[in-house]
Amino acid sequence: MLKLTRWTIAHRRLVVVSWIVAAAGLFLLSQAVGTRKANNFALSNTDSQRAVDLLQSHFPRQAGDADQIVFHTRTGKLTDPRVRAVIVPLLSRISRLPHVAGVVSPYQAGAAAISRAGTIGFATVQFDKSATQLPKAAVERVIKTAEAVRSPSFQVELGGDAIKQAGKSSLGYATLVGLGAAIVVLLLSFGSLSAMGLTVVTALLGLGTGIGTIALASHLVDMVDFASVLALMLGLGVGIDYALFIVTRYRAAYREHGGNVDAAVELAMNTAGRAILFAGATVVIAMLSLCALGVSMLYGAAIAASLSVLFVLAASLTLLPVLLKITGRHVGHTRSRRSSPREPRPGFWFRWVGLIQRRPTWAALGATALLLILAAPMLGLRLGQPDAGNDPTSTTTRRAYDLLATGFGKGFNGPLLLAVRLPAAGDASGLTRITTALRHTAGIASVAAPQLNPARDTAAITVYPTTSPQSAQTTSLVKRLRANVLPTLENATRTTT
Repeated sequence: MLKLTRWTIAHRRLVVVSWIVAAAGLFLLSQAVGTRKANNFALSNTDSQRAVDLLQSHFPRQAGDADQIVFHTRTGKLTDPRVRAVIVPLLSRISRLPHVAGVVSPYQAGAAAISRAGTIGFATVQFDKSATQLPKAAVERVIKTAEAVRSPSFQVELGGDAIKQAGKSSLGYATLVGLGAAIVVLLLSFGSLSAMGLTVVTALLGLGTGIGTIALASHLVDMVDFASVLALMLGLGVGIDYALFIVTRYRAAYREHGGNVDAAVELAMNTAGRAILFAGATVVIAMLSLCALGVSMLYGAAIAASLSVLFVLAASLTLLPVLLKITGRHVGHTRSRRSSPREPRPGFWFRWVGLIQRRPTWAALGATALLLILAAPMLGLRLGQPDAGNDPTSTTTRRAYDLLATGFGKGFNGPLLLAVRLPAAGDASGLTRITTALRHTAGIASVAAPQLNPARDTAAITVYPTTSPQSAQTTSLVKRLRANVLPTLENATRTTT
């Protein structure tokens, strides 16, 4: 570590220029070639994946994302002629938009898409691709077309994965907020603009180089859309943390060596530098271990996060000592040192460490007990995915979610799609028995009419549970359908579900 530090300081101009050129060059190059996103999510040997594969091969129109346009009339009912005169032409216009495979009107026979009160209904928009693969502009055209018919007496909201994807805010604002918060914390910690600036500049140059490299790497390795977000969050966090660790150690060494910048830099890098090298290598190994899960979608995310950490680590080990050499005297001086030549009195943390060292056994037992108490809620942890019910109430996806729950029940926000392979083309006799059995299954609110593909050998049936998507009852329903209900129906109808 000392050899690396002395080399970087001896060639400090080359190091600084190299980092600036690398960060700017890779950023411009990545902007020119763009970032390729591949949201190819597949879980082999699962029922869900087999259903997706069946629909993609035999019923591609149903393999895309299905979103909802929810209507709510505050005066009258949706079946009134004046309301129909608004909804029907609207759905006709949407059905002709790019990437829209079809639209199921709430007035269609068997749709069951109008509430009992008649004031809330929904149309289903079937896209030709999954939500993560649809162009944002195509989804935004659907949103804009639907919202154009809103009025004080007629509410129109949109829900679904594609709508939610299109409504995501850009990463830039969140990054600026995070960076601003980090600057405030660093200023309070250091009490020095120079020390704060070194930490932020080091992290940003390392992170910028890493993000540019990730964009280029996306053309070689499939990376999901959240890979860059994960890399940015992780890189910004560890980058500032590593630089903060080194700068803090440098300031202490600067006081210990009577203001000798070179000795302070070497001591900081030989102690804190070694520590962050070990920490960074641990983080990289931990992120790459995601590849061992067998989920191909996570491979690119693991590589992106590892690259981000590697570059901010490299910046902390090579660029930061150079910047400390250049501005070391400004960074090393503190208010306490300028106000008094005496060493500051031991503070709270110094006394706390002394207490722990005097009672190590009791400290270990107490810490273990506290950690067990804090970890106790994990015993009741139930994993799942967030839905529109977690969105802010100001978003159209949340308003659509609430309207569907009010008009039809919570289960209409998470319909189940059942893919059925018929025993022979045109032999749809078993579909009636399947839909009837499903309608009489506990936990199912309603079942939509089966949709046949052009070859009439595959059907898609939409099933609406009585409970919300995140409910444990919905999970139990899916397990019961797979284990008991569907196998019996398969044997009786000679179909494959």
